[in-house]
Amino acid sequence: MIRRSLRLLAVVLVLAILLALPVVAGDDPVTGRGVAGENMPLQDMPKGNGKAAPEERPEGAKYGIDVSCWQGMIDWDTAADQIDFAIIRCGYGQNRTSQDDEYWHRNADACERLGIPYGVYLYSYALSEENALSEAQHVLRLLEGHNPTLPIYLDLEDMGTVATLSDEQILRHVTVFCEAIEEAGYTAGVYTFYNWWIDRLNAPEYDAWDRWIAVWSDEFPEYDRAYGMWQFSSTGIIDGIKGEIDENYWFGELPVVEPNGKPKPCDGDETCPCHGFSDTPDWRNWAHPGIDYCVARGLMKGVREDLFLPQGNMTRAQLVTILYRAAGSPAVEHSGAFSDVPEGQWYSKAVEWAADNGIVNGVGDGRFLPGDVLTREQLATILYRCSGAAASEGTLEAFPDGEEVGSYAREALCWATETDLINGIPRDEAVYLCPRQSATRAQTASLIMRFLDMIAA
Repeated sequence: MIRRSLRLLAVVLVLAILLALPVVAGDDPVTGRGVAGENMPLQDMPKGNGKAAPEERPEGAKYGIDVSCWQGMIDWDTAADQIDFAIIRCGYGQNRTSQDDEYWHRNADACERLGIPYGVYLYSYALSEENALSEAQHVLRLLEGHNPTLPIYLDLEDMGTVATLSDEQILRHVTVFCEAIEEAGYTAGVYTFYNWWIDRLNAPEYDAWDRWIAVWSDEFPEYDRAYGMWQFSSTGIIDGIKGEIDENYWFGELPVVEPNGKPKPCDGDETCPCHGFSDTPDWRNWAHPGIDYCVARGLMKGVREDLFLPQGNMTRAQLVTILYRAAGSPAVEHSGAFSDVPEGQWYSKAVEWAADNGIVNGVGDGRFLPGDVLTREQLATILYRCSGAAASEGTLEAFPDGEEVGSYAREALCWATETDLINGIPRDEAVYLCPRQSATRAQTASLIMRFLDMIAA
């Protein structure tokens, strides 16, 4: 959850006497989030001092952790044997990609890969019902492609925003958030401090949602409402995780989750397929998985031993060669389909294969132009023909530059956008197809990965 940090305040008094003041609750200077100073009296701290923990696990309780980007890269394969479940932060605040947790997808993927039951939380800053709805939309956007089996929690603890609201305002915001989460088919919950549950979140409406209560203590204090989880410590130590970790007990049965069988994702270490290239993007970048995919399968190679050139342009010959390799490089006979594709070139067999299978038709006058830069609409068209998909009934009206798409490529781009193979490029609060723009090697690798996964499904 939140790492507690000290904010030292010094006041220079008259006659040059320095008085060190005790730390008070305020905003973390790094994260902008509310913190409680470790020098505050225990009874005044929202959660406790984080250092006490039960000597024995409560009967029937399951042990788990909650994590966010502050734990950095977690070795889930090692941690999995020590926990029964996990709660993962997906982000904070409203629905902006800049407020996504950078490790969310990796952490969720790991739990699904290893069969660890997990839930999700979002750290709230909502000051209005509109903000609360945006926070729910933030969570739902990030849940796409994932399958949490525990509740989705709204984390209420920020001293600079949530704490300034009336109890009625907080309840309205929680209601907006939780109803949106439930309408999407998930179980909703709320996380906050024990004393807030007693003093502020005590309306009967909260009984509709799962309670996650934070009180760092060796025993749970008296409480007469139902709750599903107790965060009892912030000083847990788990092999595979650097530093201390928040610890929790789950009361009740946990769902049985089967590992999904997917391979362990790349961490950018020496086992990374792109490890030998000096210019590939960081493993957290959108382009990295596609490049890994293509390099590991021998579909793409570097422009030299130590360079991949992710922002370099693709050529028409290079694309059909990738698809030819993906098809197993079948034997072909040279027929001279195109006058500018002589026998014996590195791309000759690939172009012949693509022409034989109706994947490429050339540009007219018996030419293929193998060295020409590949455009985005050409890329979509070639993949569409390779897929053998039926004609799409979609349109390109949602894109401001949809009318710029060539007539030969309209059906292909309708298919590509309808299947989410191509999502467009955000620019000036709109999303553009940029059909005549050249396709980069990174973009092509990413599309090839999605395309081959799609036709294999």
